[in-house]
Amino acid sequence: MAPTFMTHVIIPAAGFGKRVGTPKSKELLYYKDDSFPLIQWCLNLCKKYELKPIVISRKDKIDLNEFLVSRNIETCLIDKSEEWTHSVELSQDYWGPKNILILPDSRFKPEDILLQIQTRLSYSNLVFGVFDIAQPQEWGVLSKKDERYLISEKPRTVQSYDSSVAWGIIGFQKEAGAKLFSSLRKSSKDHLFYPIESQGVECFRLHSYEDVTRSRDNLYLQPKS
Repeated sequence: MAPTFMTHVIIPAAGFGKRVGTPKSKELLYYKDDSFPLIQWCLNLCKKYELKPIVISRKDKIDLNEFLVSRNIETCLIDKSEEWTHSVELSQDYWGPKNILILPDSRFKPEDILLQIQTRLSYSNLVFGVFDIAQPQEWGVLSKKDERYLISEKPRTVQSYDSSVAWGIIGFQKEAGAKLFSSLRKSSKDHLFYPIESQGVECFRLHSYEDVTRSRDNLYLQPKS
């Protein structure tokens, strides 16, 4: 029998958190009435669905790194990166045959879509969890034109495409992921669309998706009493 490989969940957390405006790692802030830090939500999902979390962090994010060590979470430590897309590229040595990218400040439903994405990665090179958007310039966008997929990071316009949605989760096989994140890194600079080279692409609709750090009002340095 062929060996079974655990799906890796890649969690990029090497940013500086400038939008949040606090010296503490934003991944350790508390959201609304949660009793645990933001990043713990992702870690809890990994435990629930038997997925292996890999957190990408900077070497100077001491508070976050100590938190991860205390929980025996495997961490890819980097010096710095241009954008979160670059940090994901730098983590390739930690990728497995099947990988799922989750952003540490996200909340989505249904949570078990992770299992669906994991299953489909046996048949498709890339699997996206997507949702509708009103302002595409604020999101990572997946578009389709004449049966061909294109992707952009906060695009200036999407008017020339047949359909456009935001992605919230990306499932990827290793080789396809390397090409995809290379394109996303380019797009994070010029905000243009780049074609997805892989032929095996699937999309699944999320019921809801939220970036909880877009509003500072519901974030706290410690749990609410």
